[in-house]
Amino acid sequence: MAHSSPGTTVPLLRSNRTSWRSVSETRRAYLDHAATSTMLPEAKEAMREAMELRGNPSSIHADGRRVRDLLDVAREALAGRLRCAFAEVVFTSGATESANHALLGLALAHQSGARKRILASAIEHPCVLQLAPVLGQLGFRLETVPVSRDAVADPQRWADRLSDDVLAVAIQHANNEVGTFQPVREVAELAHRVGATVFVDAVQTMFEPWTVDELGADLVALSGHKIGGPAGVGALYVRAGTRVNAWIRGGSQERERRGGTENVLGIVGFGAAVRTLLRRSGDLREARAASRDAFLRRLAENLPGAWTPTVPLQSALSGHAHLLFPGVDAERLLIAMDLLGVSASAGSACSAGSIDPSPVLLAMGLDPKAARSGVRFTFGWSSTPEEAEWAADRVAEAHGRVAASRTG
Repeated sequence: MAHSSPGTTVPLLRSNRTSWRSVSETRRAYLDHAATSTMLPEAKEAMREAMELRGNPSSIHADGRRVRDLLDVAREALAGRLRCAFAEVVFTSGATESANHALLGLALAHQSGARKRILASAIEHPCVLQLAPVLGQLGFRLETVPVSRDAVADPQRWADRLSDDVLAVAIQHANNEVGTFQPVREVAELAHRVGATVFVDAVQTMFEPWTVDELGADLVALSGHKIGGPAGVGALYVRAGTRVNAWIRGGSQERERRGGTENVLGIVGFGAAVRTLLRRSGDLREARAASRDAFLRRLAENLPGAWTPTVPLQSALSGHAHLLFPGVDAERLLIAMDLLGVSASAGSACSAGSIDPSPVLLAMGLDPKAARSGVRFTFGWSSTPEEAEWAADRVAEAHGRVAASRTG
């Protein structure tokens, strides 16, 4: 390993990788906020200040208590946002851990019981659906409930499957890929009638006005980096009285519900982002909506008839625009867009150099070819209509290049 000589400045962020260097760096438009949003200035500043402190939040000395106070302030912010009790907020490493904690923790707490079925929407995030094998090893069966072509759950389908052997239901407040809101309250009421616990993935809806009681949720997964906080931190709301066993052990942190020293810097940044949301949620939602609408208007002007919304946009999140480009492969379009300076996603996993058909789009009833033509454009608090219009121009140009190469 090479060492620098005295007085030499070594870049803190340095990479020898060159895979990104062919893309446009003169100007870029970021339209992938559903994956990770731009960090809020308030979150950055709070984390900078916290870096000056030392001490473990579990220590009883003054340094430890001072750091512990920072966690309490962040927990109070989350509790205020959710309208829940301070003690009902558990900090985690992110929403994936929160979902695992909720469903595996429920299973561990109820292994000796008669309820062995868990119902989940067919368009849930992989952090829920991929738990099926593990839940099976614990003696539980994860079953999926179909959705409509518009990616919306039908409460009647849930009612038909609910019975007193169902331990829990898992349903997103809004889908992370196409953005559709789900009838969470109706499903929760049906589930509670048979004594089932309700887990809600609310990762994409922190900008929206809701409380845990309005959702009817017993467990809610949240994420920091989707709202302008840092990555690597999340939270799980656990309604008082809900039996969920800890599955990360090794300490008494988080009231013995999640072992391990808390990610203080991440939690501080998350809390600061939540406090900003509490003050400016309306403005931040409007910024997302205005940018999305500007993008769609310009794209309709530049590329008429070449695309269609995957779902009715009025039923989706204000910052989401999932579009189908018939006859165009999403992977090729994304690469062309990236080279022109636009970051977006297909909302599906990349494998061996090709994009597999999106499980969400397939669950909606699209055929594999149509599913491979879907692109997700998502806007955040830092998006602007001007950026969105510039991006739409680049998308139209990229589409033209891909279409020409296909027919040429």
